[in-house]
Amino acid sequence: MEDRRQVHSWLETPPLSKIDPPVETRKQELPFGGLTWEDFERLCLRLVRLESTVEHCQLYGVRGQKQEGIDIYARKTSADKYSVYQCKRVRDFGPTNIEGAVSKFLVGAWASKSDTFVLCTSES
Repeated sequence: MEDRRQVHSWLETPPLSKIDPPVETRKQELPFGGLTWEDFERLCLRLVRLESTVEHCQLYGVRGQKQEGIDIYARKTSADKYSVYQCKRVRDFGPTNIEGAVSKFLVGAWASKSDTFVLCTSES
């Protein structure tokens, strides 16, 4: 009787076939630029809801309302403070923009109520 745990030697040899790589490669980045800013914000909200420590999250405020540098807030299980998120679907969101977003958040009322500030951006 043959030992089924033994691997046949021909299975361990290198392949003999030469296969050309595909001519068209897949996109390497998610197409955030194709989303409206509202859809990008909803995508971010859905991603926040998937975090294991979040028991509730929602969009903050309404369009045109002063939002103190945040778009989403999340209440975490076993935590006294919130995680807050700002969504930016823009091009060329560099260091100066990041500094401005953080500064705006830090002077707002949510800075003292939060222990985490997350900047969600479509920038690579």
